[in-house]
Amino acid sequence: MLKHTPPPRRAISTLLIALGLAAGPTLALAQPSPTQLIRELGAQTRAAADGRVDHAQAAEAAAAAQVRALVEQNPGHAALTDPDASGATPLMQAAVNGYAEVVDALLADAGVRAGIDRLDRQGASAWMLSQFARPLTLLSCHPQAATRERALLWLPLQRRAAYFVHGQTTAFERIGAALVKAGARADMAAAKAAWLARCPGHDAATAARIAQADNLLVPLLRDSESRLSAFLQALRANELPTLPNTASPIVARPPKPANPAASPKAGMVCTKMARPQVPTLNWRGEVTLHLTAEVHAGLPAVAQIRVIDGRLDARTEALLHTMLLQALSGYDCPGDHLFDQEFRFKVQ
Repeated sequence: MLKHTPPPRRAISTLLIALGLAAGPTLALAQPSPTQLIRELGAQTRAAADGRVDHAQAAEAAAAAQVRALVEQNPGHAALTDPDASGATPLMQAAVNGYAEVVDALLADAGVRAGIDRLDRQGASAWMLSQFARPLTLLSCHPQAATRERALLWLPLQRRAAYFVHGQTTAFERIGAALVKAGARADMAAAKAAWLARCPGHDAATAARIAQADNLLVPLLRDSESRLSAFLQALRANELPTLPNTASPIVARPPKPANPAASPKAGMVCTKMARPQVPTLNWRGEVTLHLTAEVHAGLPAVAQIRVIDGRLDARTEALLHTMLLQALSGYDCPGDHLFDQEFRFKVQ
């Protein structure tokens, strides 16, 4: 069972040092920023899906070395703490993705430690994000994704699970412990609330397990492992339902921007986009489908698809959903983010 001790008080001198560094000049980087390095690690760690983790480990070690060099040569540089569009700092980005070595490298900076409890736009700190173990617990967050068609998206990401396991522990346990040691507040109640808010499609059984546990990481890992085992067993037995299931995973959006037009579009964040191959349909008419994709490590992991204009029968809607999921499996969208895309079909 995981136990967390109260974080030590930060020394006033650390804060004064951080404030002094923040007030200094911001120098241009001659190398990729920590955010860029973490984004690139998404594709590099996906290579671990073949069962080999040595190349992925080498890639993370190289990224961590570059972060350490930045801390040593330019302590307090803005790139070490600058948030992305979702309000996530490099420390948060590394924590949620399970990059323990990068977390250690970032924590060497006084400015990073001074803002260790900073919250992103959805109200989660780096420590809270480390408890989500997101690459290992996607099915707990999105139980609706456990279908044959939707596995086209998340199964390639799930296959790299071994990368995040170190003996009897996970990278996320190591990250959580490192953050607490560096002064992070281990607020378990807040972490549970943040996870439930980010995963509005979770089912009642998962919520009950989380409520009864004295931590978040263990019940999530057990819940997702059980769901994955059940999915793989049904897949091998050819017992998974196919059409006409159109219940999409529910994707939570962070607060602001309130204007949907300000949301990123697929063409803005994806470097590779496959063209949908329209199946033969026993249907005539016009319809517009709206897709919101949640991207993990550069790949769409889940997609919420809904009809926003026109009408479809259940079977045709399921066929079009499957077509869009097949197309999404060929996308490459570096980083971790949400994007929107609309598809209009006219069949005469």
